[in-house]
Amino acid sequence: MITLSEMQLSEIIAGARCGLVERLLTERRDDLELLTPVQVCGLLNVNQKTLDTLKDGPPRVTIVAGSVIRYRACDVASYIKRRRDA
Repeated sequence: MITLSEMQLSEIIAGARCGLVERLLTERRDDLELLTPVQVCGLLNVNQKTLDTLKDGPPRVTIVAGSVIRYRACDVASYIKRRRDA
């Protein structure tokens, strides 16, 4: 049986947590990367008003109680692929 002190246990847990977060950020980078509406407009070659009215456009991510709008890069890429394949 191995006995660990509270400090040793805390260090092991903190190290594991850091490793997990780093791995998630690396593996799921596209899911986490956020684009501004201006960037999305440039990628889709549309103006802001058109982007705002797209019914089947990429889903929005709302930050800070609705005052900041962003789009996940992977959602924009999926939208472009769907439109291209249609």
